[in-house]
Amino acid sequence: QHQREARAPRHGDPRARALLDERARVLGETVALLRDILNPDDLVLGGQAFTGYPEAMPTVASAFAGRSVLPPRDLRLTSFGNRVQEAGAGVVSLAALYADPIGAMRRALRP
Repeated sequence: QHQREARAPRHGDPRARALLDERARVLGETVALLRDILNPDDLVLGGQAFTGYPEAMPTVASAFAGRSVLPPRDLRLTSFGNRVQEAGAGVVSLAALYADPIGAMRRALRP
């Protein structure tokens, strides 16, 4: 069913397209608000909301530009595509190892 829903806007379903365009607008405005609060060096968008329907990226970018009060900034899509959650889980899993490699090894070797 997910594949059918993902194809609907591409096959001319105006309701599906309107829904995804509205979602893109809200996501763009949300990213702008977070950017204005946190002011990160880079803005990389990930997750199926962005990668699953790339046709909406112009709407995301327009909403972002219209909402942010900071100077213009480029938005980029993650290079991980639809596997960004897996990469994020890997980063979280490895965080303890990178933070304290000796302690992590000691914990791993405990009986």
